Amino acid sequence: MNNHFTAKKILLASLPLLVFFCNANDSIAQDNQKQLRWSLQLDASYDVELKQQTGIKTNIQNRSQEIGNDMTLQMKWNVASVENSVYEINQSISRIRLKVTSPSKGGVQITEIDTGAENEKTTEFGARLLEQIQPLVGTQFVVTMTNRGEIKNVEIPKDSMEKIRSAPASMQLRQVVSEDGLKELIGQSAIVFPENALKPGDKWDTTDTVKNDFASITKNNQYTYNGASESDGAPSDSISVSTKIKAADVSDDNSIENFVGTGKIEFANESDLLLSSQIRNEMTTLRKYRDQKIKSTVTTDVSMRVTKSK
Repeated sequence: MNNHFTAKKILLASLPLLVFFCNANDSIAQDNQKQLRWSLQLDASYDVELKQQTGIKTNIQNRSQEIGNDMTLQMKWNVASVENSVYEINQSISRIRLKVTSPSKGGVQITEIDTGAENEKTTEFGARLLEQIQPLVGTQFVVTMTNRGEIKNVEIPKDSMEKIRSAPASMQLRQVVSEDGLKELIGQSAIVFPENALKPGDKWDTTDTVKNDFASITKNNQYTYNGASESDGAPSDSISVSTKIKAADVSDDNSIENFVGTGKIEFANESDLLLSSQIRNEMTTLRKYRDQKIKSTVTTDVSMRVTKSK
C-alpha cells in the first residue's frame, strides 16, 4: 500500500476541523428548566485542544490490516463582535501533532510529526507529511453564528487562502479548508440548541447530510439533557448524544453494514474549563473491488477541551 496516499486519507478523515464549544446560560425557569445558549464574551480568547484517534481495520480474503492515527489540533478562538445574539469569532490553527500507523514490510511503520517541534528524528515520509500540513498552521478564518449554535457564515481572509493554496495541489485538505468545506464541517459538529428551555430527560434532534465517494449520508443526532453534573470539581450540565444514519445513492456493489454513534458533553459554567467532551463513531462498510468484497470498520474517538485563555 502507498503510505503517502494512505496517510493523506487518514489525515482527511481526521479533520473534523473546527468544532465549537458551548456554554449553558444559567437562566433557570420553573420546574428546574434551563435554556441552553452559547455564551461568548466580547474580546475574550479561548484555547481549544481537540484530540482524535482514528482506526481503520480492513479485511480482504480473510486477511486483516489495521492502520490509524492519533491527532492533536490546537486552536485559538477570539470573539470579535457580539450583536443581536450573533457572534463573530476569529479562529486560527496554532499547532498540529500527528502520529500515523501504516503498514510496511515486516509489520507497521509509526510516523510522528509536530508542527511546533524540530522533528529531527522523523522519517522521510514524515518530512513529506509535515510539508503538507505545515501550511495549515496560522490559517485564520471568521465564523458567524447565533447564540443557539446556528452557523450563518464562514469566511477565509485572502492571506489565509494564499497560504492554503501554497500546499501541494494533490492535497485534498485544500478542498476541505475552503469556505464551503469549513461551513459544512462546522455545521456537522456544532450543537444547535432548541428554542425551548429543557429539564432533565428532555431530548432534541439535529440533522445534516454528508456526501462522499461512498454515499450521501444523512446523520440524525439525538441529544438528551441529563441535568446538573460535575466536571473537574466544578458544577456543570451534562448532555448525551446518540447518532443514527441513513445512506442514499449507494451503488449495488457497496453497503453500510453497521453504524454506532455515542457521546457525552459536559459544560462547566463556573470553571476555567468550559467544555469537556467525548464522542465515538464506528461504521462498518462493504465495498466491491474487482471480484472481491472489502470489509472495513472505521472507529473514531474524539475528545475536546475548551478553556479560557490566561
